[in-house]
Amino acid sequence: MASHTSLHPTTRRCTRASGAITAARHDAQSQPGSTRHTRPPAARLEPRKNVLERFAAAGRSRLADGINFFTGRRGPLFARRYDAQPIRNLSAAAGRVAYTVNNPRNANLVETHHDWPGLLLCYGFGDTDQPTFEYLSRTAWHKDRRRKGLDKYFTPITLTLSPLPHLTDIERSAYARMVDGWIGELEQEAAKHERKSQTSKPKPAPLGIDKILDMPFDHRPEYPSFKKRPYSFGTNEEKQQYYEACSIKLARYTTASRLFRTTDRTVTFPDGMYPPPIVQAA
Repeated sequence: MASHTSLHPTTRRCTRASGAITAARHDAQSQPGSTRHTRPPAARLEPRKNVLERFAAAGRSRLADGINFFTGRRGPLFARRYDAQPIRNLSAAAGRVAYTVNNPRNANLVETHHDWPGLLLCYGFGDTDQPTFEYLSRTAWHKDRRRKGLDKYFTPITLTLSPLPHLTDIERSAYARMVDGWIGELEQEAAKHERKSQTSKPKPAPLGIDKILDMPFDHRPEYPSFKKRPYSFGTNEEKQQYYEACSIKLARYTTASRLFRTTDRTVTFPDGMYPPPIVQAA
C-alpha cells in the first residue's frame, strides 16, 4: 500500500556497495599473507521453551555478527522486528496507510509528509503511480561467478501502485486528499493522548531536507524508538478473536509435533505449518 525508503539516486550505489563489500571480502580471504580474522563466537541454544523462535533469532544474530565483522560496522543489520501484522478492518487499513505516509513527520525529519525528499510509494502521491527502478540480479551475478562490473546485472522493473481495494473508483487526487485527512485524524489522536498523559514536550526543529540528503544511505538514528508494536490492527473484539485463533492453531501444532516426534509420522499439521526436524544418528 505505502512504503518509505530513501532510494533517490543512491539506490544503484547502495547495491553496488554491497557487491563491492562481498568481492572485497573474497579477495581478502584468498590473498596469501592477508590478515587472519577470528570468527565470532558460535551461538548456543539451551533446551528451553520457544526453541524455534530462539533458533531463528540465534541464526540471524550469527549472520549479523559475521557481516558486521567483515564490513567493520556495528549495530543492527536487519529491519527491527520485521513481521507481518494482520489488518482486520477498513478503518485500520486507512490508519496504516496514514501512519506509513506520515512516518517522516513522526520521526521529526521534515515539517510535513509532503516535504519528504525520498521515495513515497503511496497511490495518488508523486508524479506517477508506476515508478520504474533498477535492481541488481544477484542470482545472475553469482551464476556468472561474481564477475567485476555489475552494469549488465541491473534489470529495470516497474512497480504499479494502487489504492485500498474498497477505494479503487476514486480519482488519485481525491485519494491523496483522503490520505491527508487520515493523517490529520492520527495527529489529533496523538495530540489528545499527549495532553491526557501530560507527557507533551517541546519538539526540536525538524532535521530538514538538506541534512537528510547529506546523510549516508546506511545512516541509522542515534536514538531509535523501541515502542511495543501490536500484533494486529482492528477493534478490540477483532484483535481478541485473532489472538484466540492463533492460540488454538499453536496448540494444534504443539500436539501434532509431539506425536510426530514420538509415535505418529503421518499426523496432519495445521495449514501453513510443517513438521519439525528429526535429529537422527548418522
